Amino acid sequence: MPTALGSVRRFVMTPKLIDVTFAKRGFPAAPSAATQRLEAIPQAVICGFEWGIDARDQWEVERRLSLVDREQLGFAYEGATMAFTILDATGRGHRTRDLLRGPGRPHIFLAYIGMGFAMARLPRPVWKKVLPDLTGDPYYPVMSWLAVDGFGFDRAYFDTGRWVDEQRVPKSYPWAGAPDYFPRAVDQGIGRALWFICGGSAPDVAAAAGRFASHRQADLWSGIGLAATFAGGCDADGLAALRRAAGGCGPDLALGAVFAVKARAYAGFVPDHTQVACLALTDASVDKAVKVADDTAVSSAPEPGSEPPYETWRQRIRAHFAADLSAQPSWIRQHGRSRERVSRRTMHMTITCQPDGGKLRNLTVEQCRTMTLEAFADTFVPGEKRFPGDIAVAGAAAGPGAVAAGALELLETPATGVSDGLADLADSLNEHAAQYAAERGIPVDRDLPSFAALGFEQRTELIETLVAPDHPEKEFWILTALFCFMAFDTAAHTDTVSALKDGHPGLVTMGFAPPDPDGLWRFPDFSYGRQLARTHPATTPSGDPA
Repeated sequence: MPTALGSVRRFVMTPKLIDVTFAKRGFPAAPSAATQRLEAIPQAVICGFEWGIDARDQWEVERRLSLVDREQLGFAYEGATMAFTILDATGRGHRTRDLLRGPGRPHIFLAYIGMGFAMARLPRPVWKKVLPDLTGDPYYPVMSWLAVDGFGFDRAYFDTGRWVDEQRVPKSYPWAGAPDYFPRAVDQGIGRALWFICGGSAPDVAAAAGRFASHRQADLWSGIGLAATFAGGCDADGLAALRRAAGGCGPDLALGAVFAVKARAYAGFVPDHTQVACLALTDASVDKAVKVADDTAVSSAPEPGSEPPYETWRQRIRAHFAADLSAQPSWIRQHGRSRERVSRRTMHMTITCQPDGGKLRNLTVEQCRTMTLEAFADTFVPGEKRFPGDIAVAGAAAGPGAVAAGALELLETPATGVSDGLADLADSLNEHAAQYAAERGIPVDRDLPSFAALGFEQRTELIETLVAPDHPEKEFWILTALFCFMAFDTAAHTDTVSALKDGHPGLVTMGFAPPDPDGLWRFPDFSYGRQLARTHPATTPSGDPA
């Protein structure tokens, strides 16, 4: 059974099934049996996410997942993992860890991808909480790079214009201590997304990959091979055409296919289309492909400055097929595995209020966090300043606003699921504000948190970008803003009787009717002017069912 706040999270964060259809996303693929098959995959992910984001207990989620068809089961676990990751990263708990040490363990490969989907909806400072401790699992933490792959897939699927049409280069992030490898893992996910965007059409997929810079194509093709083999959507003739289109990236295509076969076999179900794709793209049976994956597996920790063990594993698999499938592409022979380096300031994992790590004079960490969150809440339901010199509350409206109504008290309530992540939220908001100010040449008071230092109009403009339909973090910011509205509209952090007695500004402003002297609300007049139903004879004096 869902919880009330869980239902709110589901309403805000869960896309409709139609939202992931190719027509709705504007993908060029013509409707067919193949596209319908591919569309069912993200829809299965949504089902798993919806079950996970608002369930009262984990047993219920696991029971629902157990009823899913075997071919779609991994994708449903992908969605449930995404939901649990968001809940764990923004609040308390270890739902993800428990799921993946329990019935979700066979689906660990897709579960990592689900964590990446969650990353696409969370501010970067929260990413440090995404990966659960799965010590003892043979694929932890080596295969955690699939989370970054999942992030790349999500961005390409839901923001195709930027990540596919414009071939945006992702910013680096020190995932597993290897920031330079991060863009490559993102490209692997973008490659998987190309298979869906192009509806499994080999010529269209090849053309889409070919529009990217040459040094990115090997990673794209490995993602294409993984998607074609795991998800299906193409017959043997189409797969043969795909292999021809890959050209010098044929070994990378085979690498992706082997990873897909390994994931399917580990989950205990290898569908027919995976067997067909494995043979078509690698010239190997499923058993042989699994053996290649197992024989080349790496589990050791990376040496400082070396490539991640995940990439070492990939290179070993690729080398196995390179001689048989095709010669290496000339750019690899000439330039090796170098990649574009996208410099990025290492993100601070504890709130410092200023993006360069500077501490603010006369402000404690707690005061900095509070001022930032109050300024955020005041942007949605503005109010008058509480005292001369009030900075967080900008004074953009007369009367009390969200801050006076208890927005922080509600945000700090554990039931919201965001209370443990408020410091990260404030850190991310200040980082966005610093970037906003720098891009516009706006001077800010460095003795204040960056967001609070902005004027009300500037705060509003920044927030409008964060909740815009094309912003990758929009669901997270919308959810947080929703609690600010709830604090004013419902006084959800306290009981209604006490709120009215204390003169809660939101309830008073709306003219919320007070209860009778005994603290109960009675309605002697029928709203519709007549009685619609008789009172059940077992109803108690308080109006509750017996």
